[in-house]
Amino acid sequence: MDWNTILSSVLEGVLSLMTLAVGIGLTSWLEAKKQKAQTDKKSAELASVLGKAEDAVNTAVGAVNQTIVSGTKGTDDWTGEKKAEAYETAAKTAMDIIGESGAAALEQVVGSLETWLKAKIEAAVGSAKKT
Repeated sequence: MDWNTILSSVLEGVLSLMTLAVGIGLTSWLEAKKQKAQTDKKSAELASVLGKAEDAVNTAVGAVNQTIVSGTKGTDDWTGEKKAEAYETAAKTAMDIIGESGAAALEQVVGSLETWLKAKIEAAVGSAKKT
């Protein structure tokens, strides 16, 4: 065996290992890119769900202000019972707009849907009072 044959065999082995290492590295890099793309897509979808849900709450509060609150607030009819009715109507309207699939997706983002909804309704009412 001469030196050319030995060097050629060693070089083939080294090149095979380098090709394998590059292939494994490239596969790992591509998998990481795929995971990031899926995460980014899911984050965008959840942000969209959250934005639509917030719009639904604002719409519901605006509707309740028009139909219940504006006609009774400041009168003897504006009782704790009427306030509770206004809240329940706003909550039901918001949930009707959000829908079942939206509610399921929203729970992934906010945890307790009931707590989130109550806080958002209160915030929307507060904002409506300022305008």
